[in-house]
Formats: sequence, structure tokens, C-alpha cells
Amino acid sequence: MATAEGGVLSGISFSTINGTVVAEEVDPLRVAEDGGIVDGDRIISVDGQDVSLAEDLDSYVEERLADGRSIILEVEGSGNRRLAWVRLPKISKADARFLDVYMQIRGHWNDMLSVWDSACSLYYDVRSGAEDKALFRSSVLKETGELQRLRTVLIETKVPSLPGPFWAELSRAKEFMEWTAFAMDEAIQNMASEVENRNSVRRRMDSVKWGRSAAERHLSLAFRESGMVMERSFL
Repeated sequence: MATAEGGVLSGISFSTINGTVVAEEVDPLRVAEDGGIVDGDRIISVDGQDVSLAEDLDSYVEERLADGRSIILEVEGSGNRRLAWVRLPKISKADARFLDVYMQIRGHWNDMLSVWDSACSLYYDVRSGAEDKALFRSSVLKETGELQRLRTVLIETKVPSLPGPFWAELSRAKEFMEWTAFAMDEAIQNMASEVENRNSVRRRMDSVKWGRSAAERHLSLAFRESGMVMERSFL
């Protein structure tokens, strides 16, 4: 286990445990607690980029906050995945507007990914014989209804028609998300109707994988173009 003894501004100590970064010793008087971070949260990503080293994450967070900037951590704890906005008290109106729209879109996207990952898990259980086929069909078809609902919510979330490449990239990300949600819906229905046709299911899964990658890429580009994120990777 590696621990980053930092957190001067954020109030978080990060540790790397089996390749996963975990938040520890969250100070209730610092900005991390205000952002919704609690002890034991797993850190999935920072500003759209995956994280694997506690030391690198700590340096990034502290540098950003020292510059008066904010960060968005994607965290997982108590069985829920969520976004945490960690910032010092003052933030510009332009940044606040961008982050508000981004967080809404990212939240809807995370919910769709959760539905998709759940359906895929059930599909692999059926293939291994751990899940009954009839029960599987009933379960995954319920997932398509939730996916359609989330896609509608995403479509109704508007990206402002404002100048700037960051808004353009966010719009592109949203377009790929909408397309990918449709591909997910088709793939799940295909899983239910053709459980034994692995080639057909695999082709549809590959389409979802492509759309998912494109959406994530444009989300990352939106952050970078906004100037709120340094060009730095933790992969």
C-alpha cells in the first residue's frame, strides 16, 4: 500500500491499495468533505481521466486547488458511483456554468453505463450457466425501459449554444452518448432474443464499446479545451 501524505488544501489523504486509489482521513473542515468525499471512497477518475497512483492524484489535486481551480472526482462508495466537485470557495461564473452542465451530462451517462454493465453481467452469468435464461430475459428487458428513460433525460439536457471549443466537445460527447444509449438498447434486446448467438451479441457489444470510447474521449477533450484541466495523465 502506498500513501500520499498530502491533502493540505483538499483535506484528503490518498492511498493506493491493490491498484485502486482510496480516500482516507477526510478532514471535515476542508473542501473535500464539502464536495461529498468520505473515508473509504474509491477514486475512479479525476477530471475524466483514470487514476492509479495516490501520489500523482494528490499532486494534481493540490496544484489545481492552489491555482484557484476545481476538480471533479468520480468516486465509488457504499455501492454507489457519483461525482464529487472539490473546489475552493470561489469559482468563476463561466466555470460554474460549464461544470454544472458537465456534471448533469456525466451523471446521466454514468447511470446508463451502470444499466449496461448490469445487463452484460447477467448475460455472462447465463452463458456460464449461473442464471436461468427465462429469468434473464425478463430481467434485461426491464433494463431497456430504464435505458430508454435515461436516454430521454439526456436528450432533454441542453448544452448552451455558446462559443468555445469546450462547449463543442461537450455537445459531441452528448451526441455519442445518445447514439451509444440506442446501441445499448438494441444490444440488450439482442441478448434477450439470441442468447446462444454469441457472434451477433458480440458485434453489438463492440458497437457499444466504440461509442462509449468516443463519448469518454470527447468528455475529456471538453475539460481540456475549457482550460480548467491541466494536460496530465494518470494512466
